[in-house]
Amino acid sequence: MLLVFPNKKNTGIMLHQLVTAYIVFGGLFATDRAWLRAHLAFNIATIIHWLTNDNRCFLSGEYEDDAGYTAGLVRSLTGMTVSNATGDAVSYAFVIVPAMVTAWKLSRI
Repeated sequence: MLLVFPNKKNTGIMLHQLVTAYIVFGGLFATDRAWLRAHLAFNIATIIHWLTNDNRCFLSGEYEDDAGYTAGLVRSLTGMTVSNATGDAVSYAFVIVPAMVTAWKLSRI
């Protein structure tokens, strides 16, 4: 499910979706140096968190299956089932690429 409305059961999913949206799009339209620095720092912190937590986000803990949040998102959007390794690769790409764009934008300001 791509968009979940809040209730007691799915508040964690909604929070995870908001964090995902910030990671992917947070630096895209920003022009303020402070906002771009915050976005870059958040993305780097996310990668460090995954590396130190067995490639898993703490937000996934209770409501996601063993495949993980990204694999579930890919499955809900495309109907395709992906392996853990593919899900991890997609996850890292969706954090590293926006971080690189943000770093490039910072270098241009």
